[in-house]
Amino acid sequence: MSDSAGSEQKLYSLQVLRALTAVAVVFSHFQFDMARYVTHETGLPNLVIGSAGVDLFFVISGFVIVYASDNLFAKPAGQWTFFQHRLIRIVPLYWIVTTIYIAIAATAPVFEKSYSVATILGSYFFIPVPRLDGVVEPIVGQGWTLNYEMLFYLVFAVVVAAPRRLAVAASALLLIGLVFIGRFVDDLPTAVSFWADPIIVEFIFGMGIALAYRQGVRLPRPGAAALIVAGFILLALLPAGATPRALVWGIPAALIVAGSVFGSFALDARGWRIPVIVGNASYALYLIHSFAVRGTLFGAKALSLDVARAPWLYLLIAVAAAVILGIIVHYTLERPLIAALRRLAKLNRSVTATPREQVASQGSP
Repeated sequence: MSDSAGSEQKLYSLQVLRALTAVAVVFSHFQFDMARYVTHETGLPNLVIGSAGVDLFFVISGFVIVYASDNLFAKPAGQWTFFQHRLIRIVPLYWIVTTIYIAIAATAPVFEKSYSVATILGSYFFIPVPRLDGVVEPIVGQGWTLNYEMLFYLVFAVVVAAPRRLAVAASALLLIGLVFIGRFVDDLPTAVSFWADPIIVEFIFGMGIALAYRQGVRLPRPGAAALIVAGFILLALLPAGATPRALVWGIPAALIVAGSVFGSFALDARGWRIPVIVGNASYALYLIHSFAVRGTLFGAKALSLDVARAPWLYLLIAVAAAVILGIIVHYTLERPLIAALRRLAKLNRSVTATPREQVASQGSP
């Protein structure tokens, strides 16, 4: 594959993988919310492994940022152009969803939610701040991942002024240095302690895969498939919750992403239309799936339906509703809003296009 943006091909495999990981997160969150709002005896197997979708997203993010920024390395305007694209891609929908959460808390006391000014400001500006209950989490709970994403974008925006290899090496050193600070320095501010979590090493895994891809590394289909299978087997076998997460889930995630992009099937869209569409909408799905999950649970409760008697049925209803809602939000709100903001900012879309944009809607989970 050429390094020129004009000849980029779409890595459909990453879109399929992104769809899978977003849906996996919905599975785990359904079980969590069912245990929280309905019954601790969910009748489901432990679906916490679905949370590994976050680790896959982080590795994918590291890959995409290096792969899609090829025309920005060592360019005079590269830093600001890169960061503008990331802000426009991530911020608008997240701010909209955050505002909806605040509005619900203010108008529906039944949910027993209230937020401090610090939590509200921290949520809007991606700064880890303890909520009133002491949990360091933004108003949109799953937005904790975006606090790491924005840190990564800031680091990368600084180093993208250098040539590609040097930029990747520098960003990797900065991230590793932050992990060491978190490990060996006591009494750090809450935000720094949060950002210093070893999970940020997963961005480095993705960047390394992108460098290898740009250097022409490819695998025959059996070899690439073996990496993917090995990654999923490790995720299934390694104990959930074991630490460090960056190794227990991060390494299997890296194997899966590597297999997905190094194999020749990475460019094959045949038979993958629906997963690719879901992959395009994965950021919207990630942010708004709680509305579908909790809507399903609270709706069943309001109708006096026993979710615990048919947990798989309600799980599938919630997942289907979340996917449909995510697709609708992506195509009717997210994409038009991003296009309008890019026109307003007079950004050249081809400069940092990602495969579907190059790899389509980049974002975390």
